[in-house]
Amino acid sequence: MGVPKFYRWVSERYPLTIHKVVPSVVPDVDNFYLDANGILHNCARPKDSQEPFPCQYPSEEEIFLETFNYIDMLFSMVRPKRLVYIAIDGVAPRAKMNQQRARRFRTAKDRAQEMENRIKQGKPVPQRFFDSNCITPGTHFMASFSEALEYLVHKKITEDKSWATVEVILSTTNVPGEGEHKIIEYIRRKKLSGEWEANLSHCLYGLDADLIMLSLVTHEPHFILLREQTDLSKLFVSKKGNLAVEATPLDRCISGEFEFFSIGVLREYLDSEFCTLPITFYNLENCIHDFIFMCFLVGNDFLPQLPTLNIAEGALDTMLTLYKKLLPLFGGYLIENGNIVLERLEIFLSKLGLLERLIVNRRLEAIAQSKGRAPRMVDIGTSHDDIWGLGNDCNENTEETGIEPWTKEDIEQALNEAYVASTDPLMESIKKSYYRDKLNMDLEDKDSLEKLKFTYLKGLLWTWKYYYSGCPSWRWFYPYHYAPMASDLVGLTGVTNICDFSASEPFLPFQQLLAVLPPQSAWCLPTALQKLMNDKSSPIFRFYPSDFEVDMDGKRNAWEGVIKLPFVDESLLLEAYHSIPNELFSEEERNRNACRQTMIYRRHQMNENVKYIKRKIRSPFPNHLRDIEETAAICEPLSLPVVDGHHDGFEPHLFPGTSIGASSPGNYPTLKSLSFSIYYAKIGVNVFGIPSKRESVIIQPQTNHNQGSTTTFMNVVNGQSFFSPGKRVLVEYPWRCEALVWSVINCTGEKVSKQPGTSELFIHETVDPNFFIVQLEQFRKQALSRNALDIGEVQYMVGVHLCDKRDPTSGAIVSYCNEDIWLPVSVIVPIELSTRMKRKQGYITSTISELNRGDRVVYIGKGPHFGRTALVVSHIKRPKNDSEFYSDWVKIKFLNQKTVEWDDSKIITNKDEQVTWFSLSNTAELLKSTTYAVSRITSSVFVKSSKSNDRPEDIGLRLKFVSKSLYVPGYCRLLTSSNSYEFSYSAIQVLLEYKQKFPQVFDILDNTFHDSSLQNVGSKYIDMGVNSEIVVTRIKEWLKSLELAKLPLLHSSSEVMSKEEIANVEQKLKRDQVQSLDEQFLVVPRELLLFGDEHEKQRNKTNLAGIQSLKENVCLKDRVVNISATGPVPFGFHGTVVGIHGTELEVVFDEPFPAGTDLHHRCPAYRGKTLSRNTVLKLHNSEKPLKSNSSDFSYSKISSHSGHDKMLRNQRSKRTMNVQTPTKPLFLDSFKHSLHSKPKKQSKADSWIESQLTHRLSQLLNDSSVQNESQLEEERDSRKKMTTPDNGDPVQIWEQLQEREHQTFQFKNKLNAKSPPYKKSYQRVYTWRRVKQPSSIEEKKDS
Repeated sequence: MGVPKFYRWVSERYPLTIHKVVPSVVPDVDNFYLDANGILHNCARPKDSQEPFPCQYPSEEEIFLETFNYIDMLFSMVRPKRLVYIAIDGVAPRAKMNQQRARRFRTAKDRAQEMENRIKQGKPVPQRFFDSNCITPGTHFMASFSEALEYLVHKKITEDKSWATVEVILSTTNVPGEGEHKIIEYIRRKKLSGEWEANLSHCLYGLDADLIMLSLVTHEPHFILLREQTDLSKLFVSKKGNLAVEATPLDRCISGEFEFFSIGVLREYLDSEFCTLPITFYNLENCIHDFIFMCFLVGNDFLPQLPTLNIAEGALDTMLTLYKKLLPLFGGYLIENGNIVLERLEIFLSKLGLLERLIVNRRLEAIAQSKGRAPRMVDIGTSHDDIWGLGNDCNENTEETGIEPWTKEDIEQALNEAYVASTDPLMESIKKSYYRDKLNMDLEDKDSLEKLKFTYLKGLLWTWKYYYSGCPSWRWFYPYHYAPMASDLVGLTGVTNICDFSASEPFLPFQQLLAVLPPQSAWCLPTALQKLMNDKSSPIFRFYPSDFEVDMDGKRNAWEGVIKLPFVDESLLLEAYHSIPNELFSEEERNRNACRQTMIYRRHQMNENVKYIKRKIRSPFPNHLRDIEETAAICEPLSLPVVDGHHDGFEPHLFPGTSIGASSPGNYPTLKSLSFSIYYAKIGVNVFGIPSKRESVIIQPQTNHNQGSTTTFMNVVNGQSFFSPGKRVLVEYPWRCEALVWSVINCTGEKVSKQPGTSELFIHETVDPNFFIVQLEQFRKQALSRNALDIGEVQYMVGVHLCDKRDPTSGAIVSYCNEDIWLPVSVIVPIELSTRMKRKQGYITSTISELNRGDRVVYIGKGPHFGRTALVVSHIKRPKNDSEFYSDWVKIKFLNQKTVEWDDSKIITNKDEQVTWFSLSNTAELLKSTTYAVSRITSSVFVKSSKSNDRPEDIGLRLKFVSKSLYVPGYCRLLTSSNSYEFSYSAIQVLLEYKQKFPQVFDILDNTFHDSSLQNVGSKYIDMGVNSEIVVTRIKEWLKSLELAKLPLLHSSSEVMSKEEIANVEQKLKRDQVQSLDEQFLVVPRELLLFGDEHEKQRNKTNLAGIQSLKENVCLKDRVVNISATGPVPFGFHGTVVGIHGTELEVVFDEPFPAGTDLHHRCPAYRGKTLSRNTVLKLHNSEKPLKSNSSDFSYSKISSHSGHDKMLRNQRSKRTMNVQTPTKPLFLDSFKHSLHSKPKKQSKADSWIESQLTHRLSQLLNDSSVQNESQLEEERDSRKKMTTPDNGDPVQIWEQLQEREHQTFQFKNKLNAKSPPYKKSYQRVYTWRRVKQPSSIEEKKDS
């Protein structure tokens, strides 16, 4: 969980660290780290429920498959280039188990209380619920999850080329350690050993706030965090309710809203705060260590917070102010050489202790004013120089000579003052009651207080070491529920043995389960261990109370309460565990209880000289996902370098060669792309939907880059300014997003714009100067309130077009938005000031060497194989005489998949399956009701609650919303001609059932229709009478049970198929599918294969027009193939278009895949997805497809030996081999230029051989040279028959043939190609024979 409220505090104090994830703001990422437990908790909750304990939970299989989808979505969002590290929580240190235990007991208690309340209130109780406590190492659930992730890694590396180019590390639940700390350990060991590179970029997904501190401690500046966007305004929605209606979000590749948090920008914020201090020893990396350590004092997963330090009350702001005043006096840092300097820590804590009386008094005042309600949070302020006694000792404006640090005598005096302050008589009564009530201690018991103080101090050191150098002890823990008072942490310099952490091993998974699970979750344990938890005679039974105290003193939220559970006695727990014989555990349970190694996966390159064992990976979900017949991934244990014990932690310096600031690589954000100054103010910055009450650091950019008065308007017009129209700039400061300048306007109203399609500039007439003022003030207000950005004086406003789409492989901008975004010139950065590192290329297969064995390809040659998916078997070498032949040849094997007959690929619904529609008046007549009642009931009907503060309930069917042009497909449709809705028979059935079950709703609406006065007064709400709550509850439950409640609400501009129509199409496809049982091979030129649309753009830009036409001309029920090598849908999957939403298509694929959905319950599970038009290709064309006729030149090489063709005919189910001379594909015109290139001089024999092999290809690719049918027939008759006794592989025979021809005719180069001697010689070599595609071999006549 991390540090409570820390993420909100750091985001509101430094708001430019956050940016919403949009296509234009995705920095280049090398290493992507995933905290899988956070993903698992998200996916275990129902999507459409915000209740803490919903009535319906997903099954285990649904949770895992949703996790697959989520991981794939995050990967598609970030697109890492080198590494993906997926970490699942293993056994945690004992210090973390206290927090885990408290959280799990609290969850079990809250769930039991909720179920009891529902039974009392007559509310439904879930028949099956998901116990989130099973997300703990050692359970069957987590073991299954680990196996499922192993399958996912194999599947993605085998089928997804974006995963094939990265290494994947998977640390499962059987590897000890918290997931995020296993990731940091990987970075630490790599850096300390020197196996590291400067300027690596990192992205870490996770929800814990302490990820910020973990990322900071790595001293990696190019580090961003990825997490779901937080909107606190939803928690404060008016009780009147938010009645806005929106269309249902599509099942896109990326769903939900995410945000980036930049560690690099946070480092620069901290640098701007500390760099002005009057010290000569300044080092930002040391200050970062101190900042992390100070954050431990406000609480974390291992230690409770100091009692008077609360982030919500301004504790961190106060500590930063105090730190900046003390640092010059200390002459050094709180943390040096990886250790705490105790004397400095004691002085720092004593100064904080001086504020305790002030804070306690303000809290008592707030309680007195609360009148029984939760007390408001007090503000302790930031500067207390009079209390600290530091008024004139330190001043940030001191000259560069700095402040003279304290001498040894000054330090001793400060320590004496701290001891005196700890005995303040005014605090005695407060401390006495605190220690008595919270810790059950007597203030006079000095030994107990000293032990408490020593343990807390040791806990601070343990926590720091855990972040800095790894877990110092697996068995140490803090054995108290509360921390001591800050003013009592004195005399620290005399403490000894504080660093003494005895060597220990982590618990076994089952031992941790016994330590953290409540008795309600005993089912998660093996049967043999459950009695230790439930049997009253068990020696550890007292550690599992059914009820316990939750201390809410001074807390506002239930999750903040202190859960006072008894601490587990380790010796008793281990003794009880070892009393259970190991033989009582099954083999599966023993595997769950074992420790394993972290594994690293990578794609095996079929042409590398590494021993490769073919493996079949079983699917954990055979009903939804198929087995991986032959995985392309190889895995081995991750071997981390051994680190010298003297240097076991992160050093406080950057890795040599690291670039920061304006020279940062890639498009990583930086404040230093502009000169700026800072100041502090409480401006109510709104980051999470509600204004902040704390102080923010405000950034004020300085005038530079010719942004001031030195730039004249004529400079802008003449293109001499960096922000002249037509130039590219960086916007979204400090996130460095490319944009195109379109217009510029100055404060006097002069405006210049770029004309579309030209490079000319046109000065328009002077516009109203108020336009400039309105745009400027609008931006100024938003920038200050959202980003704490003060833009200052501005002379020019610049209208830019933001990046709309970026090529995922090259990083180049594909398109810009057409909307003008007006920005002040003071926050625009010249693009030449950004040192953009060349983006590391992904899987761009632009040459034959990059097309490896086992890669998936899509065949695009004419004929029935068009669009089929195949695997690369091998490369065919060019004949030695083929120096001018442009094409590389590839042997492919078509996948054994179900295909649809070509002529039936576009399904046409029969007339008898058409839906009958009824108008509003006809529907009302059938229901014997009014049109007003039907119109209201099919939309929204709000019922007033008997309680004034309760939100009104909507009991309408929500089938259509006229004002938003929304409707539910299959139940109603919009007639654009009359702007009216019609209803299907399914909708009428639901309406009839509604009226039968709840006739009073129709009666009230009918009466409202007949009484015009009721329509004008409060017509949005209806009154259901005295028992309205019971009736509304029954209606809401019935509405949730309807099938239409699961269907999407779509805009009328969308073309979609209903659930029934999709079912009809699926039935027809199932009937018309043909199972290909034969293994079909083909040898084709490389140019007839696709393996990813992005990659084809890089390889062959002349294909774009043809490809684009086949992508854009897509209609409902069209058959398509996915040609995107990256993304959630496996490359080469076939499907049917069932929805069109502008540039996006809903496709139901023939096979399920991990990231698939059910398109809001309209198609089979895990088979639907919403994709861009650019990622699919139609499987048919307007022309009639080419059959196996005279214009299709495909040949099968077969031996003339008697019986050989008979053997092939009898065993053709084993394999058929075709060598295809390439016919012109549907859009392939790319190599015509090679036919006109100047050939080099050749011998006659070589020329004849080459002409026989390539002449036909030249004719087919060059439209102007295609011969008529008689010429083609004559050419085919001129082909000579050849025989060979070799019965080996046809491809090898074909290769040998080329070499043999070359050797034979070297001695006959003077002969005419058509002379009888030549014919005779050629006849003895081989026989070419035409075959029909796809796979049949005709019986050959005996020669």
